[in-house]
Amino acid sequence: MARRDESAQGYSIPRLRRSGVVFLVGKVLTAPINFSIFLLIAAHLSKPEFALYAWLIALGGLSGQLSYCGVNWVALHYVPYYRTRVGERSYRLFLLGLVAVRFALIGVLIVAYFVTAPHLVAAFGYAIWLFPLRLYLAVMAAELGVEFLRSSIFEPLLEQGVSQGNVLLQHTVFLTGLLLLWSGRSSLSIEDVIYAKAAAVWLALLVALGQLGYLLRQPAAAVPGEPPIRARVLLGFALDNYVQDVMRLTSSGPSMTMLASRLLDLPALATFGFAQNLTGFVDRFLPAQLFLGLLRPRVIATYVDDRSFGDLQRRIGLILKISSCALAVATALLVAVVAAAALMVTVLLAFEGAVWAAAYRVLGALPDNRSAMLYSLSAITSYGHANVFLDPHWEMMGALEALNGMILFGLTTAFLFAMIQQIWPLGSRVHGWRD
Repeated sequence: MARRDESAQGYSIPRLRRSGVVFLVGKVLTAPINFSIFLLIAAHLSKPEFALYAWLIALGGLSGQLSYCGVNWVALHYVPYYRTRVGERSYRLFLLGLVAVRFALIGVLIVAYFVTAPHLVAAFGYAIWLFPLRLYLAVMAAELGVEFLRSSIFEPLLEQGVSQGNVLLQHTVFLTGLLLLWSGRSSLSIEDVIYAKAAAVWLALLVALGQLGYLLRQPAAAVPGEPPIRARVLLGFALDNYVQDVMRLTSSGPSMTMLASRLLDLPALATFGFAQNLTGFVDRFLPAQLFLGLLRPRVIATYVDDRSFGDLQRRIGLILKISSCALAVATALLVAVVAAAALMVTVLLAFEGAVWAAAYRVLGALPDNRSAMLYSLSAITSYGHANVFLDPHWEMMGALEALNGMILFGLTTAFLFAMIQQIWPLGSRVHGWRD
């Protein structure tokens, strides 16, 4: 009972509520900033440079997951245990050990990438990517480190305010840097984006390390009595979860972007990268993802009490499936509405062509219904390759039908574009790519 009371000091209901409120406030504040960064980069990088940016983002995401080696799962599951059930000295040593192992893995990854960078860019067929890749390694190193501290150290400690505040700082500095570099110019370069992001993530990392030092000086609210977890158990737990993470990576967004980099040219890769990043942004703000962010502190507190995750994990999986199905239904409805509108417009234009064909037959300009319909559709669409011709005194009528077709197709395109804007307002905010 004493152990449970002491545990409640670190994972009490008031702290759970505060963590939930801070999480929502953090999401509300960071979402518009993050989306503004995405749109600013998409609108002001050239297609080849945005393709490179998408590739670098995918490489960073994929490398981060591959280099975890299960350390993130060990932190999520055992940091609450050490904080509440093992002595303060063991708790602090455990935290420092996790951070040291993670940073060592990041260091090995960055050195390996720096050495093999020429071969890596050659494998994708873009030798000019070498300098931006090596420049981006500085961003990747800091970003992987600060992400580990936020998601695997601060959040298991229910320090949502520390985590969300650090995210807000990083995005604010990144956006400010981009705006300063963009001011007075009509475009950005990939180097500008990397420099701005490097300043943001390194500042966030330094602040996060200071926050970690502050947390380590706080009382751990732990009652000595439970033994530390054996290294063999931690290693087995890490490897088991790491294998599952690697298996899930095969169908992840970063993996798809890396595969697309081998199959597509730069303009197509830029478009694919834009769609992939936009999808990832939407996914992070699905109702299920927000609910999971609110549920996570409760999951951790429950684990502190009984260390049973089975039912909670099944419920989380069900919530994600429901959210994904809802998104799929909404997307299908959007496609169905646009497809139905396009089909109706096509039928109406075909009817217009039939009216002109009937006029040709009534006037005797063409000999039969088939020739009249073929010529009418050829003229109204400006196709012009049908082997059917009007007599000289009817040629002006054919030219008028072509002019009528151009006007109708222009009005139809404007109608469809306006309809899509009403259904999906985001479409009106994203400007076209700059060549």
